[in-house]
Amino acid sequence: MDAMAVTNRARRLMIDWIDLSVSGAYTLSSDWDDRWRTGGTVDEVIEEAHLSPEHILEGIRRFAAERKEGSNASAES
Repeated sequence: MDAMAVTNRARRLMIDWIDLSVSGAYTLSSDWDDRWRTGGTVDEVIEEAHLSPEHILEGIRRFAAERKEGSNASAES
């Protein structure tokens, strides 16, 4: 599946919408490192979860660049 997702929930909750075996590398979620967040202010949690605007933009750019190269589309085959 040529797709990615951004969620503030667990990555595995996205299985109804995307194939994580292919799109999982591009999906941005708060559990990106399979760890609980340590807490703090909203800004601190968003930064630690890699869901800040900068992280999201970087993830979208990576997906788009690799999509153009064909590297994420070829993972489906």
